[in-house]
Amino acid sequence: MQQFVEQLGGRRKASEIAVPDGPDGNDKPRKVRAQQDKISRLAVATAKLSLGSATRTRQHDACLMHTIIVPSQHPVTLAMSNAGREYNAARLRNKGNKMSASPHLFAWSAAILAAMTLPSLTSTDKSVLEQHAAATSSPEQLAEHVFVSRCSPAYVQGTYKLSVSVSEPLKPVLQSLFRVLGSEGGDIKHGIPPRSSHERTVTKLLQELGEWAPSAPSTEA
Repeated sequence: MQQFVEQLGGRRKASEIAVPDGPDGNDKPRKVRAQQDKISRLAVATAKLSLGSATRTRQHDACLMHTIIVPSQHPVTLAMSNAGREYNAARLRNKGNKMSASPHLFAWSAAILAAMTLPSLTSTDKSVLEQHAAATSSPEQLAEHVFVSRCSPAYVQGTYKLSVSVSEPLKPVLQSLFRVLGSEGGDIKHGIPPRSSHERTVTKLLQELGEWAPSAPSTEA
């Protein structure tokens, strides 16, 4: 037992043991540490840059995008989802050939056609949607007017997020679409979108490293 205690007492921490130079006389361990330090600083700088970019992207979305949360089984949601699946299937069938139009154009057209069948649609909004549909013979015509039209699962289970961005001439059509969706339980969003789960995770890790001070109270979630 005494011998075992002496052995323990004679041990030194790894940090206390001098690492000899390499055969060429260079201090390689020191170079490795310097390289690791650069990588660590690069990771922190990249994380901060990504958070800044994400914040600006959400601010731009608040200026350019129109968003509404609707039930996943709503006719408009189903129509847009089906349009996306059909587009992807067609793209696979025509592999190697460029598609005639963006998937956003087909999603928009599907949303308009589905909205025209909703019973809660007012006569005024129905007229707006019908005139738009009648003036559009193919989705390709909308290439200069529909910039974004997509639906994706929202944070709350059983709901989808519809995100749309259109040109000024189509704003009345978009307003009619959102009005009928709002009358059927849709939740129209305003302001800067909340941070994503990845943003929150990166912020938390930076704070734990002492590289990110808690921000002042703001209007962001």
